[in-house]
Amino acid sequence: MHPELMRRRSEIERLCRQFRVRRLGLFDSAATGGFRPGESDLDLLVEFEPLPAGTYADTYFGLLDLNILIHGYANVDDKLVWDVAETKLPVLRREADVLLNEP
Repeated sequence: MHPELMRRRSEIERLCRQFRVRRLGLFDSAATGGFRPGESDLDLLVEFEPLPAGTYADTYFGLLDLNILIHGYANVDDKLVWDVAETKLPVLRREADVLLNEP
């Protein structure tokens, strides 16, 4: 098991029970040894237990807490986000416009 998942194992298990996850699989770089801390993310494949009709969306969106837990989305650096929005996105937009307008 990936070290980051091991560190949060009890919380992950609790969320999986709460949202009726049958199987939680890891794939891509973290599963193949190419994971780079600070650059890579943890890609998860989720298989749910059979659910009653009308509960799939609530179950799926409820499990987003797992994403927050694993990826630390609750710990977003607001200064970094604003820096990206103000300095990096305009550059990316100009470069994309150039590429999109090439013949």
